[in-house]
Amino acid sequence: MSEKKNEISLLKKVLYLVGVLLLFGLLLLLSTGIAQLVIAVIGKQMNLEITDEELFSISGSFGIIITSTLYAIHAKGKKHTLSKLKGFHILAGISYILPSICICKILIESLSAILFAKILPVSPVQSVHLTWIDVFMGIIISPIFEELLFRFGLYHLINRKFSKKVSMVVCTILFSVLHLYNIQGFLSCFGAGIVFSLIYIKTGHIGYSILAHIGCNAFSAIMNVLENSNVKLFNIPLQYEMNGYNMFHPMFIVAAMLIVGIYLRGSLKNGFSRTGS
Repeated sequence: MSEKKNEISLLKKVLYLVGVLLLFGLLLLLSTGIAQLVIAVIGKQMNLEITDEELFSISGSFGIIITSTLYAIHAKGKKHTLSKLKGFHILAGISYILPSICICKILIESLSAILFAKILPVSPVQSVHLTWIDVFMGIIISPIFEELLFRFGLYHLINRKFSKKVSMVVCTILFSVLHLYNIQGFLSCFGAGIVFSLIYIKTGHIGYSILAHIGCNAFSAIMNVLENSNVKLFNIPLQYEMNGYNMFHPMFIVAAMLIVGIYLRGSLKNGFSRTGS
């Protein structure tokens, strides 16, 4: 009898998860489609030349904004609201940026390049000229609403029925798939999703993971500019392409390993105590 109850309970959990994910997909597709239609109409009325790539990028961002807002509103109710900003310390938030960059960008991307560049070469991601709109959307808007969607709204909806680990992994997989452009992109985003989730779970404040996310995106933008400018250190580019994979300067890799090691040692020594409130 007890075994049957466990099976029914598990089935209810699975159905709940499927429902949450289906709702997520439908909301994202619907909001993106509406945004795409509105932007296309406005562009036509104002005689603006909007490429398909720009239309997809802008409408996708608006889709995430709308979906994340809806999920955040219904995720945790009165107990945890976005207005609860007490306990957020900007210096503490900044302290998460550098380790996040080291892990999510430098180490994971370099390791994936070393492991897969020769056996699984991919087409290089074409470099594009960044406009102020690209910078604003990519560095400020996207991190804010992606964190609200994945680490705040979606995470807590899943966490109602599942453990923190399961909730974190499911949200991270969805986050990675949404950013999928090759195996390196998936691994980098998966690592970032785990890191941002751990920051949020540790601190209990979405502001810290947002700040870490902004830092990582800003670092990527800066490195792309430096790569296009062919900036070198000891005659080696700071970032370069290797069979379609991003690879960082050896000194960046060594420095990143040292920084992460120091940070982890400090975190273990302090027992991963909560930051802020």
